Amino acid sequence: MPALQTVQPYVEQLFEDADVQQQLSRAAANLRGAGARAGKARSTRQALKDPKLRQRLLDGARAGVAAGVAIQKGPEKRKRRSRGKWLVVLAGLGAGAYVATNAELRACLLELAGQTNNPGPAPQP
Repeated sequence: MPALQTVQPYVEQLFEDADVQQQLSRAAANLRGAGARAGKARSTRQALKDPKLRQRLLDGARAGVAAGVAIQKGPEKRKRRSRGKWLVVLAGLGAGAYVATNAELRACLLELAGQTNNPGPAPQP
């Protein structure tokens, strides 16, 4: 039973982690393609000289190793998004919209900022 408990998290991750499944799928597809290409060769020597076959085998092996690394690392935990930032942004937008639509408040804020709503006399050229 201890061996089963040791392997259980890895098996669960194999079924639940999309990254691991994608890597295993890539590995299987590359190895299937390599097998089909090797089957078309006239001899073993000719198959070993085929650069596309070797590339497919390498890609399949790399994808298999990447899947193993992903299983060992475990699923990456997603960071919780900060809702406070969105709340501040929405509050700022709401306040800006309220000031833009309320003429009295806009005039009051302009007076506080030192700007007047009434332009003074036009400068003489």
